Amino acid sequence: MSKRPPFSSVWRIAVAAVLCLPRAAFGQAAWVPTDLGTLGGDTGYGHASDVNNRGQIVGSSARAVGAVRAVLWANAGGIVDLGTLGGSGSMAHGINNAGQVVGESDLAGDTIRHAFLWTASGGLMDLGTLGGTTSYAYDINDAGQVVGRSTTSDGAAHAFVWTAAGGMVDLGTLGGVSSYAHGVNNAGQVVGDSYTATGQDHAFLWTTAGGMVDLGTLGGRFSYASGINDAGQVVGQSTTAAEAFRAVLWRPREDLAIDFGATYGVWILAGTTWTHLHALSPVAMVAGDLDGNGSGDLVLNFGPAHGVWAWMNRATWTALHHLSPSQMVTGDLNSNGHDDIVFVFPGHGTWRWSDGSWTFVHPIEPTRLAVGRLDTTPGHDLVADFPGYGLFILYNDVTWTPLHSLAARTIVTADVDGSGQDDLVIDFPGYGLYIYRNNTNWVGLHPISPARIAAGDIDGNGRADLVLDFGTQYGVWTWRNNASWVSLHAFPTDAMVLADRDGTGKAEVVIDFGPTWGLWQYDNDSAWSQLHPFSPEGMAAARFH
Repeated sequence: MSKRPPFSSVWRIAVAAVLCLPRAAFGQAAWVPTDLGTLGGDTGYGHASDVNNRGQIVGSSARAVGAVRAVLWANAGGIVDLGTLGGSGSMAHGINNAGQVVGESDLAGDTIRHAFLWTASGGLMDLGTLGGTTSYAYDINDAGQVVGRSTTSDGAAHAFVWTAAGGMVDLGTLGGVSSYAHGVNNAGQVVGDSYTATGQDHAFLWTTAGGMVDLGTLGGRFSYASGINDAGQVVGQSTTAAEAFRAVLWRPREDLAIDFGATYGVWILAGTTWTHLHALSPVAMVAGDLDGNGSGDLVLNFGPAHGVWAWMNRATWTALHHLSPSQMVTGDLNSNGHDDIVFVFPGHGTWRWSDGSWTFVHPIEPTRLAVGRLDTTPGHDLVADFPGYGLFILYNDVTWTPLHSLAARTIVTADVDGSGQDDLVIDFPGYGLYIYRNNTNWVGLHPISPARIAAGDIDGNGRADLVLDFGTQYGVWTWRNNASWVSLHAFPTDAMVLADRDGTGKAEVVIDFGPTWGLWQYDNDSAWSQLHPFSPEGMAAARFH
């Protein structure tokens, strides 16, 4: 008899710019097209290029007389002509959530075009060039970083990123003559395409830490990256081996940091490659993007003798504090695009490290910490279990709110129901496992308390699944799609972590089965494979490559 936990229960074609809005309807289309109007009346040309979260839309429109102009459509202000840099025409391509607009405009004489940044307070600003005559801006993130292409002094077209502090920076190429940047996310990761040394045109990802990386193709000679989201997922187009064009998604692969104890120290497993990182064995490790550049950083507590250090951008060791914390977690609490670190220092309370600055969080030292996006506002929220006081949540880095009077043994945050908000998964000793759904209500999940809980998208459908170790009697189970229990393994575990190690969109379940069996991985929700015969003392997952 099998053992199981007991269950208690366009290329543009139309001449009018169009906004499509959803509506509830019976027997009608679910989306309603709305003509946004033009600068030239009913017969004028219009094209909408981008929309921000405030509903502001940018694009281009023909006037009754004259060249096409960059325009902004807003619910309150109608259509607004953004003007030019002195010439006749202009076009807008991107807008961020602050309402900043980018595009290109003719200069006086209409023979040269330059990239521009438009703001409501300052109008159009000429972003210049990389030494050549022309430039074009295609996207802007919420930090005001602008990407596009510009000619250099020798006439080649190169991808660029522009910032108010640093101006226009040449991103180089993949070895060929030219490159083009098309998209940027809030971490400052840039995507586009570049010619290689062999004359092929390949999609690229550029980061401050790693420079320009070739994303490859589906087997053909051509690929093109058009956009990237804040999770690092890249979309675009590629040719196959038969040179057929296909839409393509590139996903970031995750790596493992593994502590093999005092004898062997810390190693990084990227793909199938093991790299030795440090000879010391840390007390604990956590990972996060501390500088917001899209590359994972590793935080290691080396104990009272050495304190806490951060391994930044796969290259630099940074001392954070000489004290050894009892707890530490990472998350973007102040919504600046950089992960913060929350430390509990015995005798000194709870503190936050953010971009090199320390902030006092609370005088009481919690026994458990977790971070997740529990409400609909940007940034992460902090969950703390304060001994004698119960569970509290620090919302939006501002307000402490009581959540439950009971103490928690384990706290995990994950979007279990696919709503876009993280749910709280909490083990209350003596009461079993509960989920606090969408920051609203408590739901009992299982009467048995698991020894360990991990979360990740095992089957690749966009929802987080739970992996739970119910101990020697029941083994490891998964809670799939917020609906069903599935047995994963009969053995209990010493540690678990989930990571999409091959970039397929399915998280691998990495389990330490102890000294007898070593470290194993459940690949793509299908098969077990051994990663190492040794049993590690700690694991963390992030994009370290």
